[in-house]
Amino acid sequence: KNDLLSDSIYVQIRSKIISGAWPIGMRLNEKKIADDLFVSRTPVHRALQAIYDEGLLDYSKNWGYFIKVVTKEDIQEIFKIRIALESLAACEAAAKMTEADFAELDKINSDALAAIQNNPNDYHQLYKLSSKFNARINQFCAMPRLRLLQDGIQEYLQHFRTMSFEQNSERRELAVREHQAIVSAMRSRDNTLIYSRVKEHLQHASEYI
Repeated sequence: KNDLLSDSIYVQIRSKIISGAWPIGMRLNEKKIADDLFVSRTPVHRALQAIYDEGLLDYSKNWGYFIKVVTKEDIQEIFKIRIALESLAACEAAAKMTEADFAELDKINSDALAAIQNNPNDYHQLYKLSSKFNARINQFCAMPRLRLLQDGIQEYLQHFRTMSFEQNSERRELAVREHQAIVSAMRSRDNTLIYSRVKEHLQHASEYI
């Protein structure tokens, strides 16, 4: 029971950090968090220690835990991982997809462009469609272990994708155009071209964070 409680507290706290509900640099007061969640400080302390071990928090003896500031090195690391995983998924998916599958990706991109035209400031809808685009490629590639790796860092990817879309409205349309270019490369089944398009897309995304 205690382990289940600790896991639940860990998930709740980590979710608030990853989603941005708690801002970068915020001090995490163990007592306040425990009071808000109607639990003792023990599971909160364990959760914060675990999240600190993941590299999401900083710690000061005098002030306790703080939400870690995202550094340039953090951004470079996560985007290198994204390039490796997403280019592999796209190459594997392309080899297995039918024209109907490609048409489905085309439709997602068309819907995304329409969403931008209808409401340029609604990045939430674009984020949903972008996530759907990536999810379908992961499904088409049919590599369960690769999907496990993707799922393992999905919350990190969510955090960085959201930051990229929030920063600049011009980036939103450019991202969709880049998705279209990725689909075009996938249709050609040219793995070198696919890798190049995915890398270009993610490098551009990193510049808006």
